[in-house]
Amino acid sequence: MKRAFFGGVHPKGYKELSREAAIVPLHPSVVSVAMSQHIGAPCQPLVKVGDRVTVGQKIGDGQGLCVPVHASVSGTVTAIEARPHPGGNLQTAIVIESDGRNTLCPTVKPRDPEAVAAMSAEGTSTIHNIDQIDRGYQGIDKRLNRIGARITRI
Repeated sequence: MKRAFFGGVHPKGYKELSREAAIVPLHPSVVSVAMSQHIGAPCQPLVKVGDRVTVGQKIGDGQGLCVPVHASVSGTVTAIEARPHPGGNLQTAIVIESDGRNTLCPTVKPRDPEAVAAMSAEGTSTIHNIDQIDRGYQGIDKRLNRIGARITRI
């Protein structure tokens, strides 16, 4: 029997423009988090104006087909108001003035604690299955080396 796609499909990654680019951190002074970020029901705010929030803190949730939203910066909630939405209408949004510290919510745990530990540890750390990281972050070792990491592929 003949195979139509011998060896599978291997599309190009097209990462040439970003593979060698430096990682530039963004530090917005104000963010607006829409309470409707999906086709389901919009979230109801869980915070109020004047509340302090931290990165990853749940700030909106709801019932039924609703996905919770979380703060992307730490700081103070300055407004909860209707804002323009990519859907072309106005949607409720929580406006947060960043404190610039990006304090992590204590309930947030890293998805890959081994990688976080390896980057902050002294001495040598080994990460196996690096090809899994390469799938989404091609050339990440070169980019991290430019900002002070010492990563060597073996």
